[in-house]
Amino acid sequence: MAKRDPRHPALRGYQVWRWMRKQILKVRPLFGTTILVVQEAVRVRLTREYRTTLSQGILLVPRWIKAPEYELAKFPKLSVRKLKARGIIWARKRGDFYLLIYQQVEGINHLHRQQDHVLFDGARTEVFDLQIKPYIVVRKVAAGQLRKQRRKQLKDIRERRIRPPLKMLSDPSRVTPSLAEGISRHLDNVINELEEIVERPLVPRRKWAQRSLQAAKRQIEKGNFDLARKRLGKALENLTWPEGA
Repeated sequence: MAKRDPRHPALRGYQVWRWMRKQILKVRPLFGTTILVVQEAVRVRLTREYRTTLSQGILLVPRWIKAPEYELAKFPKLSVRKLKARGIIWARKRGDFYLLIYQQVEGINHLHRQQDHVLFDGARTEVFDLQIKPYIVVRKVAAGQLRKQRRKQLKDIRERRIRPPLKMLSDPSRVTPSLAEGISRHLDNVINELEEIVERPLVPRRKWAQRSLQAAKRQIEKGNFDLARKRLGKALENLTWPEGA
């Protein structure tokens, strides 16, 4: 499973549900799975004394763990039905209560490796093979699909959206005011298009690329086309898949 990280503590299921219901936490499901992708960074309260930040692009991966005694002690009078609303279920065959948590997973590749690890280390039981394993396989496939999609999208933006204006600016004497204005509007569209990329580890690179494109726009408006080309070149460098990710 994912390594424990004090910066990214596990979250209780009912807390995540409450933040979503109150629109404190904005998420979207990953390819129809129960994995959630955080859309906007947010500061949330875990306990009365402790807060944590959920970063944009963090993946929240659901997992059932054996409920600690101190969790059950908080709700001694609740029925099994009401406990379920708190993310605690009764596993009759195992004779234990289980607590829903969400693990914070740093990035797409980490998620893919995590699901592979669960499949490899899963106890060979009938329940695992018939119920848990198919569920994990779907999550692994979804992570692979997202990784493939984002790689293709980055390549498309580099080759079809940024290189053409870079080429147009190669001969400043041929850049008319109307062409410069058109390139500036085009770069606005590219900046907006990049906003949909929220998954880690792409978020920092996406933001750096957007800053470079904004800088290129400013230089175009000033007529500094050589400087604009340099800024577009920096955007191209950032819109690549991180090595080792």
